[in-house]
Amino acid sequence: MRKPTLEEVAIEAGVSKMTASRALRGAGDVSSETRDRVLEVARRLSYVGNRLALSLSSQRTNLVAVVVPSMSNIVFPEVLAGISAGLDGSGMQAVFGICDYDVAKERDIIRDMLSWQPCAIIVTGLDQPEETVKLLKHADIPVIQLMDLDGTPIDFNVGLSHGEAGADMARALIAAGAGGSAMSAARWRRICARASARLVSSACCASTACTSWNWRSMMPFPRLHLGSG
Repeated sequence: MRKPTLEEVAIEAGVSKMTASRALRGAGDVSSETRDRVLEVARRLSYVGNRLALSLSSQRTNLVAVVVPSMSNIVFPEVLAGISAGLDGSGMQAVFGICDYDVAKERDIIRDMLSWQPCAIIVTGLDQPEETVKLLKHADIPVIQLMDLDGTPIDFNVGLSHGEAGADMARALIAAGAGGSAMSAARWRRICARASARLVSSACCASTACTSWNWRSMMPFPRLHLGSG
């Protein structure tokens, strides 16, 4: 079956092709009545826009590239779910790559994802080889590195010092006693992932990178950190 075109949406909605395009993109200079009419026609015709064509003019897509080392480890499905939840409603869409703990594969995935002009990229750890670091530095987009603090981030850093957090956690458990509770690893991963997604939204929407969101109040341990390089 043939795909409906933007021109057909415009004709059905009684507007020009340019107005239909701007309505579908959510442009502010289109009246709400016109936008609703165009969106209703697009839904009825099952029209799907061409994001690649839009990216040619903007030099950016709405994609957030995410590279993780594994899906067999329970940590990373939770991280990906948190990133998706954090981006919900932002107009951005996460795309995922899995490098299987292979630094060469990670480099190739990052290079391929950057060729699609994402608006940001999230990677795991601070220990990428020099060639990969150069790719990320030259991308001219927000780079968020997850999980670790023990190193120098390229741009933004969401994570913790594992040694210091372990010591803090032990002290908190001892202080709480048998009836107390501490943050589970699963809760930490969800907060870390959502923090990354909110940081992406802030950095992509602001003229300068924003790290002002204070999520430390959600943490029982003082050395969990959100920062920038």
